[in-house]
This record gives sequence, structure tokens and C-alpha cells, in this order.
Amino acid sequence: MNRRIGFLLKHVHALLEDTMARALHDHDLSRRQWQALNAVAEGDDPYEALKAFDGVGDAVRELTARGWITGTTLTDEGKTVHAAVLDRVTEFRRLATEGVSTQDYQTTLAVLNQMAANLEAA
Repeated sequence: MNRRIGFLLKHVHALLEDTMARALHDHDLSRRQWQALNAVAEGDDPYEALKAFDGVGDAVRELTARGWITGTTLTDEGKTVHAAVLDRVTEFRRLATEGVSTQDYQTTLAVLNQMAANLEAA
């Protein structure tokens, strides 16, 4: 069946969200909490790195309350959790792109970015 791009985007988005939620479930993390934890692990300010998203402040406060971050630094426990979750997220990413060549993946991103730019300018 040849589906339209709008349907496919919504369908893939829902699948990505559901699969990611299952990957994060064992650590009781939301996607936003994972993004904030990962931003800190990469040496970034989560507020700056995730400024396009809602809920960053809540995520940072929760991670701080759990003792996983202090300011923009992972605690030892945060490093342990991050490493464990990163393994699950890496597997999630591998699963999502299995059978897709690097070139096809890059082309897909380029096409979607161009479509977004077209519609943002409209």
C-alpha cells in the first residue's frame, strides 16, 4: 500500500514514541528526562540543548531530585544510569534504522528538513 507522507510521519512518530517509552521504562524515565540526562552527559546545558521542547525544567528538577545530576554535571549514580540507558537507546536507534543505508537515512533527513523549511516559509 502506498501511503501519504502525512500518515507515514504520524505513524512513524507514534512508533518511535512508543518504542522509546518501552526502552526507558525500566529506569522510570520520560523521553524529556532522558534527553536532559543525555544533554548533561554530553556536556551541554539541557535548557539550551532542549529549548525547543516543553517540560525541560520539570525533567531537570526530577533528575536533580533523584541525585543523577547537579547543575550541568552527572553524579556517579547519574553516570551509571546514563550508561545503562544509553545501551537501550542505542539498540532502539539500531532497530529503527535496520535495513536503511546511511545514504538513504541522510537523504530522508534532507528531504524532511527541506519540506519543513518550505512549510515554515509559507
